[in-house]
Amino acid sequence: MRAKLELQYGSFTTRYYVGLVDGDPLAVPTSELTMRTMRHTCVTLNYDVGVPPHLIPGITGHRQDEIDEILAHYRARTADQAQAAPELRMASEKLRGEG
Repeated sequence: MRAKLELQYGSFTTRYYVGLVDGDPLAVPTSELTMRTMRHTCVTLNYDVGVPPHLIPGITGHRQDEIDEILAHYRARTADQAQAAPELRMASEKLRGEG
């Protein structure tokens, strides 16, 4: 299934810096997608659109402690990431013709 998806989509844009695709720091190559990656993405996307963390386990099948751990990992911010974020976002939007 991943091979078929990769033929049509070389990568998928994320909302967080991953730095795996040259030229687009917010993309993850399709060849790198795993079920774990997709489930964690589902957790963070639900959180980002306002789904309360205590409701996310009912969507993804994770335990609440796993949700908390996933959000702590992916939502963590460092001073370096915060400083680089505007430039990374602008570069990504420019590549996609959004800016």
